[in-house]
Amino acid sequence: MKKNHINMIIGLLLLAASFTACNDYDTTAIGYEAPADDEEVEPTPPSVDPSWQLKVVYNNGQFDKRIFVYEDRLYNALFTTTKGWTGGDIVFSYRMPDNKVVWGARDSFFGIVDAETRARQANANTVRTALLIQSGDIENPKPGDLFALNELVQTDAPTEKTYYNGVELMPSSKSNRRYYPLLANYSNGQMHVLYGYYGTTPTAPRYSTALVDYTLTGNPGDQGYLRVVNTNEELNSNTLTFEHSQLVNNDGYTYMYASNVLNSNSQILVSRFANDNYNSQPEYWVLNTNGNYEWVTEMPDSKLAAPRSNVLADNGSCQNPQAIKSGDYYYIIGQQYKDGNTVYIWRSKTPYGPFAEQKTLFVVPTSVDKLGNRNYSALTRVVLHQSLSRNGELVFSTSQTAAANADNFTYPGSADYVRPYFYRIFNWESIFEE
Repeated sequence: MKKNHINMIIGLLLLAASFTACNDYDTTAIGYEAPADDEEVEPTPPSVDPSWQLKVVYNNGQFDKRIFVYEDRLYNALFTTTKGWTGGDIVFSYRMPDNKVVWGARDSFFGIVDAETRARQANANTVRTALLIQSGDIENPKPGDLFALNELVQTDAPTEKTYYNGVELMPSSKSNRRYYPLLANYSNGQMHVLYGYYGTTPTAPRYSTALVDYTLTGNPGDQGYLRVVNTNEELNSNTLTFEHSQLVNNDGYTYMYASNVLNSNSQILVSRFANDNYNSQPEYWVLNTNGNYEWVTEMPDSKLAAPRSNVLADNGSCQNPQAIKSGDYYYIIGQQYKDGNTVYIWRSKTPYGPFAEQKTLFVVPTSVDKLGNRNYSALTRVVLHQSLSRNGELVFSTSQTAAANADNFTYPGSADYVRPYFYRIFNWESIFEE
């Protein structure tokens, strides 16, 4: 045998002996590598009760993977109506002390809808000011729990054009102006509703805010259930829309949020009033010319004060701002201006901002679950209904316009345009976690 071969064999024997000596007393276990600290872990979906009838909205990378979005088919079914109020632009909800929920709607249709084809009859009338009341189990609504509070023209002659047509709750005495419902609350045995007074053209200004006090007597659906106690058409002459949402805070104030459009940006302004009294003197959070924010009782010229008083950090922009508090933070939620499908969220340590750390909360689907054409023209409103939440998830309704105005009538599925669709968003606060 050659010498170099002998040396190689001796070397291998010595190496083997060294391993044996090392393993005589110390056995080394072979395990899996621990995951790196920055390795992503797939989020766990929430525990959803099948009775809630939620349908997953798939993400497709449009928002944070920790967020889970569902269609709420129970509430979609609640607003799938066939007589009286058959659709409209839902602008607010308010849960009253007896657990009934009052809903405000503008630009509503009243009349008849075919239950099978979901076709809205062409002789439906349009009502600008509508209120609805929801009774029953709020967490498990069923068709029949929703009642329109508007008076109906007549319900006896199905062949007449006026069959189940509605009457304005807050009619305008001027043909070129109209009221729209804004917000509601309840105190001292009365329901209080704010109405905004607007011109009828797209560029017409907002003129003032009216307040109507109502009593609710008997049961929903009873004649005379809704009664007017007092009407104040000149509550204030503020032209800014400080009634997109209201936040009742534990500091003795209710905060309201307005959007002010300037240079194609929809900026957010804040006002407040004492307790839950709409009649109390409002105050406005304004950045003065010295560079300091202060509460003032008179809103300065909006063209001057509004641009600098935007409470969204970094000149942020959104439309229809909604406000809530959760834990130690206050949140502003609103859709992308103008009529965008992306819904943003900001947070702050105070109800008056600044609201920072803008995140994409979720993206509203570009189609709806209906017969016929499922696409819509524009997403006109995203509204928060947090009193309907079961386990801290966010609850939203959306409103949309038809692909074409003619699609609102006669076609199969026409009644399912210009009506609310509902979504629930779980694990939403996780997007602010590192």
